[in-house]
Amino acid sequence: MRTDSCIYSYAIGVDTAACTGCQACALSCSYYNWKSFSLSKAAIQIIRNNADGNIVVNIDETKCNMCETETVPYCIQFCAPGALSITRCRNRTR
Repeated sequence: MRTDSCIYSYAIGVDTAACTGCQACALSCSYYNWKSFSLSKAAIQIIRNNADGNIVVNIDETKCNMCETETVPYCIQFCAPGALSITRCRNRTR
């Protein structure tokens, strides 16, 4: 499981082996923040190589507010395969 450098005390962990590349996390992120479904506005980007099936997940922590009015961020709530989770940061960058 991978976590990027943390701005908050917690980060979103990604299990790329479980991720199917469905983009539900990115769509829910853009809806929470912009009230529109836009992959380009999301703080989380899913890049899938259709030739080999490899998936790369990038989270822009300068854009991610962890859905501050929600108990659990939307991306985690709407991740059907359960590839996203909340992870406690050991070394904060801020």
